[in-house]
Amino acid sequence: MKKFLYSIFLILIFSFTSTIIYLSTVGFETSKLNNLIIKDIKKKNPNIELELEKIKIKLDIKKIQLSLLTSRPKIIYQNIKIPVAEIKIYSKINKIFNSKIDVSKIVFRVKEFKIQDIQKIAIRIKPSNFKTYLINNINGGEIEKALFDLNIDKNFKLVEYKVSGSIKETDVKITNNVKVKNLNFNFKIDNKLTLINSINASYEGIVVSNGSINLQREKEIEVRGKFDSFFNLEEDQLKKFLIKEKFLKENKIKIQGSLLHVFDFKINNNFKVINYNYRSTGNISKAQINLKNNFKNKFIKNQVKKILFKKTKLEIILNKQKKKFNII
Repeated sequence: MKKFLYSIFLILIFSFTSTIIYLSTVGFETSKLNNLIIKDIKKKNPNIELELEKIKIKLDIKKIQLSLLTSRPKIIYQNIKIPVAEIKIYSKINKIFNSKIDVSKIVFRVKEFKIQDIQKIAIRIKPSNFKTYLINNINGGEIEKALFDLNIDKNFKLVEYKVSGSIKETDVKITNNVKVKNLNFNFKIDNKLTLINSINASYEGIVVSNGSINLQREKEIEVRGKFDSFFNLEEDQLKKFLIKEKFLKENKIKIQGSLLHVFDFKINNNFKVINYNYRSTGNISKAQINLKNNFKNKFIKNQVKKILFKKTKLEIILNKQKKKFNII
């Protein structure tokens, strides 16, 4: 009798272990939960239209939850189609057995999501300065790929989030006078931190590459970053950068070279810069200055009409306390 009970116990343990391993690795597909999921999400957010293919159910042992995975779902939010490639929903195990879905986490992948469509969605969200900036200062481009990891509460409100992906071929207006074109970059964002790297763009004859930005959000927004630039600028372009410099207004200048830029600044909640530090170091491969008024003194026999530079080191330092411009 003992051997029989012992055998039954071993069979039960083996069956239970095998089931756990199967559910956590392979899982099983079904379409029976589709209506249950759609009904629950629709109840919590009536602006979402959802159609699902078969759902693969797997057990997440670490979270002690079931994950429900489906590919190529049809999702429409306020008449905007969301190009989701794959979506995974986490729910408590006991709720599933009671024919309920208690969504605690949603993970999904997006491909080729146009910035224009994101702006249409942003119009409908709660007012914010960031929303205004997104709508008015960004044109064209798309999210080439992105992964969203969202933790939500029982009322389907966002608690924590992690987003990573890449954006390509977008134009951004930094200020009224600064508009960056053909901007491409990778990004990682969570509740407090934004990391942007592999930045490439162009602006008024300047090619930007190898850029990175670290943005920390607390009471104020702290931004740190760096990037390389190659420039080939003439008179009109230089005046746009250094509009207050009298020397540039009076003389014709051409300059070519490369710089490494390092910067940090703080922004308040109204997106106003309250402190900044900026430093550029690099080389002028060649430059030419045609003087409006010829230069002459007792040490120079002939009048100087033109000044040429080659292979010259350049340093620029700007902050609230000082401005420094060195040519060596």
